[in-house]
Amino acid sequence: MGSVSKPLTSTLVMLLEAQCKLSVEAPVTTYLKDFKLQGQKDPLRIKHLLSHTSGVPRYGFNALIENSSPREALFKKAQRTLVTAQPGRSFDYHNVMFSLIEDVLSASLKKPFEKIMRDHLFKPLKMEYASIGLQGLKKAADRATPHIINKKGKLIPLKNYSSSYYKVSAAGGVNASMEDLIPFLQLQLGGFPKLLPSEERSLLHTPQVTEEELPSWLKGRSEHIGITGYALGWRWMDYGGERVIFHGGWVKGFHPMIAFLPEHNIGIIILHHAETSFILDATFNFLDLYLGFS
Repeated sequence: MGSVSKPLTSTLVMLLEAQCKLSVEAPVTTYLKDFKLQGQKDPLRIKHLLSHTSGVPRYGFNALIENSSPREALFKKAQRTLVTAQPGRSFDYHNVMFSLIEDVLSASLKKPFEKIMRDHLFKPLKMEYASIGLQGLKKAADRATPHIINKKGKLIPLKNYSSSYYKVSAAGGVNASMEDLIPFLQLQLGGFPKLLPSEERSLLHTPQVTEEELPSWLKGRSEHIGITGYALGWRWMDYGGERVIFHGGWVKGFHPMIAFLPEHNIGIIILHHAETSFILDATFNFLDLYLGFS
């Protein structure tokens, strides 16, 4: 799933909040007593991890992930890095800080992150093929092969799976099939109110921050794109006056997308096993067709 792991993780957190097992307003130090950022004065809260507003600049961290730095080393660097803003005041998309939620959940529930995800999200939604970690993917009898574009411009399959982002599983290490993601999307649209009540579902989708400018990968995609920002594990944007909640992902050879219109009770899931612009083209075509823009 790559970064589509983020909305899965944030949804898990809101399911736990609905069960009164934790609160997104709680400081991280409630669960991780010794975690402190350089220059941090205001409390670092769970919601800041899920909205990429920790204040830790992201520069260089993805390179460390992709160079196979141990998970412990990633968080030591995060704690040594001077914040550029106090928590909650500035958006900077950060895979490492987002994945700190794994440690928070494990400390809170006294269980491994993988088991918490399985017990509280995968099982209730009957996401039978979903898993966390590279071994979970390799154990699947029916699994997709990643593809990249070679020097001749042709799509070719990769022999191996990328394993780097499994060390930050909450941010990029969930595996799932279309059958798993259909009930997950239905959950976002209010299909399982006993599991995710409307109050927690609304909070999950509530904008936490507005971006100062469009992300580069959205520029020029559509004349209907307005302001954009981040909620809790979900991106959001104004699209021709309508609110769209969405998140894409990218891991070597894989490019998934989930997007939906919460006020219209409709959405789209795309699992594309190649590095092309297809998921963005298809998503905007879907929105334009549904909203009558084309």
